[in-house]
Formats: sequence, structure tokens, C-alpha cells
Amino acid sequence: MNGIEIMFDEVWDHISGWKGWLREDQARLLWKGATKVKNGAQVVEIGSFHGKSASVLLAGTHDSVRINAIDPHAGTDRGPGEWVVAAELGEGDHGIFWRNIRTFTMAIAGSEVPERFNYIRKFSSDAIEDVEGNLDLLYIDGAHSYVDVSKDIKLWSVKLDNNGELFIHDVFNSVGVTLAVLQRMVLSNRWRLIARAHSLCEFEKVDIGAAEVIRKVLWFLVHSPLLLRAVLVRRMQNSRLGNWSRIAQLKRGY
Repeated sequence: MNGIEIMFDEVWDHISGWKGWLREDQARLLWKGATKVKNGAQVVEIGSFHGKSASVLLAGTHDSVRINAIDPHAGTDRGPGEWVVAAELGEGDHGIFWRNIRTFTMAIAGSEVPERFNYIRKFSSDAIEDVEGNLDLLYIDGAHSYVDVSKDIKLWSVKLDNNGELFIHDVFNSVGVTLAVLQRMVLSNRWRLIARAHSLCEFEKVDIGAAEVIRKVLWFLVHSPLLLRAVLVRRMQNSRLGNWSRIAQLKRGY
């Protein structure tokens, strides 16, 4: 599997119907990042759910690239307010994840799941020792609290090579993610902002000057109202105004 032999549209046709919050434009941005990963390099995904982003990373990278998919599948943080551990839901997610990955690899490559695909059923903070060596790409879409996102960025970005890429989902869809990214990424001179697809942001690990940091901060502030929109939509859809939000074409999952 790699980005030359397989086209993104073929991948999206297979995974678009799966549950998850990865939009088509976000999957395409992640795909572009995956196709740039160096041969023999390593990728880490934090937060797999039912396997959408894992499939994009698996299909988009060269056959020599190791994919580490980390998710405890504990039934937590599956949506707004779902913080309590729900073991039964987690087991269901775990089964669907593996079924999707197996079906996908058979349909795309006509083979079983390759050995280079390494699933780690742990919380991200407990999995750091399970991944040896540096990373070329890091994708963070795990627990969405400020503490958890900050910890993921701090722990895992150390493993990212210089000029490696870090993708973070829900930057403008969750208050905790927004604050963590602002503090750890936007205000830092170690990260260059590359691109955005709705709430998915792509950063490059590289030293930048003060002027670029300021431009990054201004860009972030300009787009921050998107967070207010996302919070409003969620509140409406969880209230009696849910029908109105659908009429207004306000969609959950930004």
C-alpha cells in the first residue's frame, strides 16, 4: 500500500460510511501527509475509534512504514460529555475497529492486515514505551480534555523528527484541544503551521522566527470563532433546538 499505487478516492469510498468524525477534506489532508512519510519511517496515531484515520495512514504510506495505532477502546470520549468509562461500548468499538481494518486491507490490497500495522490497546500516556525510535508523522485525536491533549503533545512530539509533521484533530471543535494547541503549538517557536482542513491542523516541527510566531497567533485568533460555532451547534443538537440546527445545516463534527 502506498500513495502512488492507491488513489485517495478509492480509500474514501471504502471508509466514508464508517462511524467517526474525520471529514473527507481532513482525510485528504492526512493522506497527503502520509504519502510524504519517508520509506522505513514510523507513524503514530493517537485515537483510532473505528479505523478511519488508521486506514488512511496505512494506505497512504509506503509498505516499509510502520503504523502504530493507539487506542484503549475503553468507551470513553466517544463524543461530547462521554467521559465515563463504558467497557461494553469500548469492546464494541474494539471489535468494529478490527473488522473495519481487516475488511479494508483485503478490499484495497487483497491481503491480511500487514505486520507493519501495530495496534496498541492502551491509553496514549501508557503506550510511550511501546513505540521505539523516532516518528516522521504524528496524528493526535485522543482524549479531548486540556490536560490529556497537552500531555499527548508533550510526550509524543519529542519522538517526532525535525521537519516531521504533527496533525491535530478538533482544534476548533473542543475547548480543551483549542487551549492546548494554543499554548503548546501556536505560541511556540518550534512549530510552523502548514495547513488546515476545518478543525484538523497540520504543523511542521521546525524552528521559526518571532515574526512567524506572531502571524501564527493572529491566524489562530481569526479562526477561533469557529470554536464558538461548534460549541453552539453541539448545545443546540443536544437540546430541543436539534431539529432547527439540522434545518440550518449546522453539522456536528467540525
